[in-house]
Order: sequence, then C-alpha cells, then structure tokens
Amino acid sequence: MGKDAAIIGLGKSGLAAKRLLELDGYAPIDIYDDNRAIMGAHPIANYKDDYEITVVSPGVNPKQIKVPISNRSSELELAYKYKKSNAKILGVTGTNGKSTVCHLTTQILNAMGKSAISVGNFGYPFADAVLDKPADYYVLELSSFQIELLRKGQFSLDGLVFTNLTEDHLDRYGSYECYANAKFGVFDFLAKDSMLAIPDNRKIKEMADAAGITNRLVVDISSLYVYKGSDVKALNFGTFSLDLAKYRLVGLHNAENLAFSLVLIASVTSLVGDVTELINVKELTGLPHRLELVRQRNEVSWINDSKSTTVESTSKAISSCHNSTLLLLGGKDKQLNYGELAGDIEPSSVKLVIVFGEAREAIAEHLKGGGLKKPLFVVNKLKDAVSLAAQKAQKGWNVLLSPACSSYDEFKNFEERGVRFAQYIDGLSAI
Repeated sequence: MGKDAAIIGLGKSGLAAKRLLELDGYAPIDIYDDNRAIMGAHPIANYKDDYEITVVSPGVNPKQIKVPISNRSSELELAYKYKKSNAKILGVTGTNGKSTVCHLTTQILNAMGKSAISVGNFGYPFADAVLDKPADYYVLELSSFQIELLRKGQFSLDGLVFTNLTEDHLDRYGSYECYANAKFGVFDFLAKDSMLAIPDNRKIKEMADAAGITNRLVVDISSLYVYKGSDVKALNFGTFSLDLAKYRLVGLHNAENLAFSLVLIASVTSLVGDVTELINVKELTGLPHRLELVRQRNEVSWINDSKSTTVESTSKAISSCHNSTLLLLGGKDKQLNYGELAGDIEPSSVKLVIVFGEAREAIAEHLKGGGLKKPLFVVNKLKDAVSLAAQKAQKGWNVLLSPACSSYDEFKNFEERGVRFAQYIDGLSAI
C-alpha cells in the first residue's frame, strides 16, 4: 500500500514534483487543477486536507484553496532533499533582472570550469535538474510565489542576490506592501554566514537588518566604474576587476546585472585580479525576449522585450533605445501604475505608443493621466498592434515590444508572446 499525496497545480513545477513523489513511493497521487484539459484532475475548490503530503505549485493563488493544508510541501523543498550534498544553491530574487543575473552567473561559473545550471522560475524546474542534470551549483531564480511556499528547516540558500524591488503582481497581492513582504520572506532561508548582495535600497537594507543578516554587500554600480576620460573602461571590485569594453550587453542595468553575478560568484569561489579572460566576458550572452533584435524589415528594427512585465523593466528598455522608437504596451493587467511610464516616454526617443490586450484601456487612461502628450493608439490584440506598427513606423525606427504586463490574457507565457510577435512580423503581408 503506497503513501497518498496530492499536487495542486500541474504546470512545469507540479509535473517535476510528481516525479520526486513517485520516487519517494507515493501512490496514488491525486491532481487538483482547474485546467479541464488535464485528464483526471479535480477542481482545486474540491481539495480536502486528507493526504500525507500536498505539494502546492507556485502558479496557484492561495485564495483558490478553501481549506488549510496540514502537511504542505513544494517542488523546491522536494528537490532540495535530492541534490548532491556538496552542491550549492545560489538564489536570485527581486522584481526585475532575476533571469539575466541567473543566466550570467551560470555562464560565468561554467566558463570557470564549474558545473552550474539555472533553475526555478528561470523556466527549468529544480526537481527535474537534480534528477536529469546534477550540478555543483544550482542558480535558482526565486519568485515571490515560490518563496511563499518555502518552510523553515526544509530549504537553504548558500548565497543570495536581491536585485531590486518595485511594484509587481498587485492583482494577486493587493498592495505593494504585501508583495514586498512576500519577497522579504526569502531572508529566512539564507544559510548562516552566507552572503547577501543587495542594491542601495533603504527598504531592502532595513528588512535585511530585521532578519539579522550581517554578511551583506551593497552593489552600487556607479562606485564600481573605472573611467578613461568620459568612457567607462572597467569594473573594479577591489580584489578583482574586469574589462567592461568586452561586455556585449548594453545598458546600465546589464552592467549592474553583471556586477550582481560576479559578487555572488566571488562569495563561493575565488576571483582575484583581472578576471576578464577567466570568466570569458566577451562570450557572455543575454536571454531571448530581453531587448532582442528579432527582425529588420523595410529598414525598421523590431525588438522583442516580451520579458518586460513590469513598469520598471519597461522603463529600462525605453532608456536603452536611442533611435526613434514606436512602443508596444499591453497584456494582462497586473494593476500597476502605468502612468509612471509617461515620464519616461515624453523625454525619450519614443515617437508614438500603441497599447493592446486586456490592460489596453487602463494603460491608455494611466498614460494620459500621467501627462503623455505623444500620439497614442489603442487596439485589441498584439497581432493588431504589430499590423498598425508596420503602418506607422518610419525607416530607421525601432518597434519595441516591452509590454509592462504579463502575457496571460492571450498567451501561455512571455516566451510564447515573444515567439508570436516574431511570427506576426513575418506574416505582415497577410494581416
């Protein structure tokens, strides 16, 4: 007779957790998911707390679960028990930049001859990685949803980067304060004496103090710059430095992402002297769907920044574009203050804005209320936005998809949105 278990939410994380539960001898494993396409799944509202263990997936809103869960676990906790005993987990959280910091950290560690892989909210479940690709370093992207599911004593981090903190997921949390508190819960899981890297942010510093974390480093990118005339030549961390001229990712935010990656790595392995060649700086790449030039058509550059799902990340994308730009905004409304973008758009190279998707009316209203004077067009879906952009964009312009919204009104995720964006461009003659 097996041990019975339940999984609430059968996305990537839930499926990966199921593999580990089966290895642990759990059977039957009941599935609760409101996706009717999942055969044999029960509605989440029907869940009853009568299982030996219940794994909750991060995509499930706790409000959907009507009863308390007495023996709750998560995919991350199950995977933690299966990792090699000497493997280190390097955590990365924050509102923006998490995936890029994970991607850079993993590339650098592998360039140094270490075995590293990016997991978690990055898109590859930790549970799949510990079974299929055992590594010495797991670079774990942590969302607020995942952090909320962790329990003290069941999980631990060997280092942590907290990139920044701005409004996000207000549709789930209701307020910035509740969202911030969910993020700050990660401090409970930093192993004693492990290093915390944070930005120069008063709120983050205060919460690190409250959590009793003393081993921390404030990453202030401007203080790390080494200038030659008016140009930035290098980054100097004191004990080590690198030639920034060989770094291909553009924008101040990407220099900051690199700095976070390096201080995290330096906390668990040795970096001394000029590390430009050691970490193979010139070969470091960004991620798809992050300010990615996907097409050039009729002398117009089409840029896919589908990963920008917050106002802050879209603001950074706008500042990175120097040619005349047509901006595409929209998607699922996360109840953010889109009006803040008006202050970024007005003095920038953005010439006009097209809004689309579920949030289109809210974004348009916020932008006008925020003082936007530049032309603004409202359409229904992303496909319509691409079609109109092709008519409006002039030679030499950028068309920038940087939505400031999640993708779930039309697409499964930001990756699918980015892929469809490129497909719509290719099919312009047909739409």
